[in-house]
Amino acid sequence: MSAPLVNQYFFYRSFGLKIKSQIALKELRPAVFDVPDVMIYFGEVFEHLSKPAIEHERFEISDQTWLIKSEEYCGARLLVKKGQNITIEHTDDLNQDRLALVLLGMAFTAIHFQLGRLPLHGNTLMGKAGAIMLVGDSGAGKSTLSLALTRKGYKLVSDDLSIVDTLGEYDEKFRVFSGCTRLKLWEETCIHYDINMSELNLIDSNRKKFGLELESEELLFSYKLNRIYVLTKSHCTSISFRHITTTAEKLSIFGNLLSKISVSDAQSVWPNVFSNLASVLTRTPVVLVERPISSWSVPKLIEKICNIETC
Repeated sequence: MSAPLVNQYFFYRSFGLKIKSQIALKELRPAVFDVPDVMIYFGEVFEHLSKPAIEHERFEISDQTWLIKSEEYCGARLLVKKGQNITIEHTDDLNQDRLALVLLGMAFTAIHFQLGRLPLHGNTLMGKAGAIMLVGDSGAGKSTLSLALTRKGYKLVSDDLSIVDTLGEYDEKFRVFSGCTRLKLWEETCIHYDINMSELNLIDSNRKKFGLELESEELLFSYKLNRIYVLTKSHCTSISFRHITTTAEKLSIFGNLLSKISVSDAQSVWPNVFSNLASVLTRTPVVLVERPISSWSVPKLIEKICNIETC
């Protein structure tokens, strides 16, 4: 593996951070500043952590160090340290588009866990009544619903990775940082909404996912989180909405809805994760949305969400 000679830096402000990077991340908003919060640069990265608390095929984690082993996926290995630095060592087979996905996903997830914030696997959108978050497993319908909501006047705040600011002092609602506003769409979603895939960037050829850049007015630094919708699939015959009223049930639902790792694994490394999640769920309404596996009506779902958010 090697580190290229790169003299150019790119400056962005996203996920609540000022980012100085040797990799261009066109999905983020350019910014001007003197002192960065996070540096992304090329350098040497060791193959393993000496004493990881968590060992996984794709990563190893200790308290303030997260090693991302993505050589087969993008031709690079990354080391995230102390919520401040991301070092990249790459092979001759580096795929920069895939590297950007790793940075915008797992690397920034690691940064915020190390900083003590709460990264959730979800899309955040801003409507007239406030921000909502759509969370759920891959394939649950987050991107499809997000696209449909933007066509109803909602504004995409962050796609796939939503960072809840658990460090700020808020009297009522927690806030979610503005993040990546490129929407990742499945091939069938593009076909359904008559989107020309030849004009989109193919960001994952294995799963046939395309990147749709959404034009929007300048986003704020963060938005108050009004409600969370948990999207699930089952063998039910119709769509149902259920308001979850107890924090205990909310926590049981969110066991695997953190970004990239489970609550139990995260808690074993960062003891504040469970209490942060409990605080967010205690003060944020949660709606469980269950829809059939085989087929579902997006217009009905959108109508119901819009009715909830305007009542």
